Amino acid sequence: MLLPSRRRDDIVNVSPASKSVASTLASIALDHMNYGGHVNLSGTEESISTKCRYYGKVIDFIDSMLMERPDSCNPVLLNCLYGRGVIQSVLTTFEATSQLLFAVNRVPASPMDTDDANAKQDDKQDTNNSWIYGSLASYGKLMDHLVTSSFILSSFTKHLLAQPLTNGDTPFPRDPEAFMKVLQSIVLKTVLPVWTHPQFGDCSYEFISAVISIIRHVYSGVEVKNVNASGGSRITGPPPNETTISTIVEMGFSRSRAEEALRHVGSNSVELAMEWLFSHPEEVQEDDELARALAMSLGNSESDTKDAIPNSNANTTAQQVEDEIVQFPSVDELLSTCTKLLMKEPLAFPVRDLLVMICSQDDGKHRSSVVTFIVDRIKECGLVSNNENYIMLATLFHVLALILNEDTVAREAASKSGLIKIASDLLNQWDSSLDSKEKQQVPKWVTAAFLALDRLLQVDQKLNSEITEQLKKEVVDSQQASITIDEDRQNKLQSALGLSMKYADIHEQKRLVEIACSCMKNQLPSDTMHAVLLLCSNLTRTHSVALAFLDAGGLSLLLSLPTSSLFSGYDNVAASIVRHILEDPQTLRQAMESEIKHNLSVVPNRHPNGRVNPRNFLLNLASVISRDPAVFMQAAQSVCQVEMVGERPYIVLLKDKDKVKEKEKEKSKSSEKEKVQNSDGKAGVGHTNTAASGNGHGKFHDSN
Repeated sequence: MLLPSRRRDDIVNVSPASKSVASTLASIALDHMNYGGHVNLSGTEESISTKCRYYGKVIDFIDSMLMERPDSCNPVLLNCLYGRGVIQSVLTTFEATSQLLFAVNRVPASPMDTDDANAKQDDKQDTNNSWIYGSLASYGKLMDHLVTSSFILSSFTKHLLAQPLTNGDTPFPRDPEAFMKVLQSIVLKTVLPVWTHPQFGDCSYEFISAVISIIRHVYSGVEVKNVNASGGSRITGPPPNETTISTIVEMGFSRSRAEEALRHVGSNSVELAMEWLFSHPEEVQEDDELARALAMSLGNSESDTKDAIPNSNANTTAQQVEDEIVQFPSVDELLSTCTKLLMKEPLAFPVRDLLVMICSQDDGKHRSSVVTFIVDRIKECGLVSNNENYIMLATLFHVLALILNEDTVAREAASKSGLIKIASDLLNQWDSSLDSKEKQQVPKWVTAAFLALDRLLQVDQKLNSEITEQLKKEVVDSQQASITIDEDRQNKLQSALGLSMKYADIHEQKRLVEIACSCMKNQLPSDTMHAVLLLCSNLTRTHSVALAFLDAGGLSLLLSLPTSSLFSGYDNVAASIVRHILEDPQTLRQAMESEIKHNLSVVPNRHPNGRVNPRNFLLNLASVISRDPAVFMQAAQSVCQVEMVGERPYIVLLKDKDKVKEKEKEKSKSSEKEKVQNSDGKAGVGHTNTAASGNGHGKFHDSN
């Protein structure tokens, strides 16, 4: 349907036949959206469920035609659907169907408050309301595609949304970005009543997920997809050569065709360009008779094939359309609805996606509000112990764990909101209420709470370039021959690595370990035990906390867990906890020294003479550093040092440097000995010659 431009490489033009086909499809879709139902032989109209199913099929057809690829839509068809009023018709029928859904879900107050007898009889088999939920899921899928700007706007085709391509009464925006904003606005205006409806939380999972996705994409704004950066972009090569272009033009081709051929073959080869030209003949404009015949075969009139004629007040109408853009709901309104949705635990992931998007918008402006809101809801639900609050607690902790796992900045907001104390009090209260003689079922919120605490206090084993640059700067500025470390540098390194337990002091860590050990006595199920031991493995990285774990009987409990409490990966987690208990600072330092020596001796990217640059040194020992940065720096200070080669610092082992010095000393000593021997030899030779000459003269005189 789309033809590449002859002048620009990033523009796609549309042919008259493409306009005609798209306009005809839009007219057909509009006719089906205005379907009123057939009259049966008995004289009664079709049931409401049949109409809803029919509309769902039409929506599926429109969506399949619109989304020509999984990640992009057909802009020509979208232009015609909007201009013909199909989009507005879809939104209108969705609004009516959603109101019907809430009426169906509403429990009748009396036997008189029901539908008519015919509708009740026809819909008797649809007691689960699948006939309406299926249609609404189709609506939600199409509307989600309509508000996803990355599907609609691309650098190649966005100009096709700048003006109407067909006749229609719907006002058209002035530019593609405005078109996208208007599209998002009218969809949001239709969805907001559903989003704020009290019964929205009672709908199906698919429908709620679709609405959440729509809100999320609308709230994300407008983004133009750069197609040139994708893997399917055109082949780039040297700029077209004038001599090559002239040669191709002399053969009867136009200059634009010559340039196009050279761009596609990616070289200045005349042979390749000619081969491409013969295999890709220039497409001429389609015959008007063919376009009219195609339109008539699809049921469209001849007048529909003509281009839309802009009216005199087009700009004024477009301005009015853009002025009617609906304002986004406030963050408090979104959070209020999310609280109702969190009554269903399966919705944790869709709600998480929405909350994470809110946290990332406007440079994290609302991050603290979102995290604080969740922590406050956790505190409120913990005041009353019942099944409904337990479900809410499980979902809240689950969503919070997902947010903390992906957003490191949110951890600070959670810590300031008192998450550790609130969760510790809830877990301690639950553990105290258990009867050790009776085996009780563990509520889901307990597992989610341990996961949230573990995500809050997790250690990120990642090294960024700032640490390397900081180390380089310190080495260059200090010009020291050995690595030194003080308390201020320890704090900076731990903060940069994210390895310090800055969100929990030592007393809070020990309390959490004691609560975890107490919970381990209750033969927890495998998933809960997994979360508990992950938290313990994280906390026991500090040796004093590891000793508190040992004093609380955690080691004996760890090694005597029943089979029902074991999980996949138990051996690794248990081994890390045992290692943390055994590794006191002195033992840990010795182990790190051995690891540093081994790494510097066998590291593959070493420089000559055993030198390693600071960046590779830190990256190769990232797992060792994350164990305890302070102990690592002490170990590094004792076994290696910094050597400056020009202005570049390198890390070398102390023994290597000492060996070099010893060799240099031996060389200097040997050279001194040679000098002394040479000087002595020269003196001896001089005396010998003198003596010999004297003796010779004496003998000569004697002989004479």
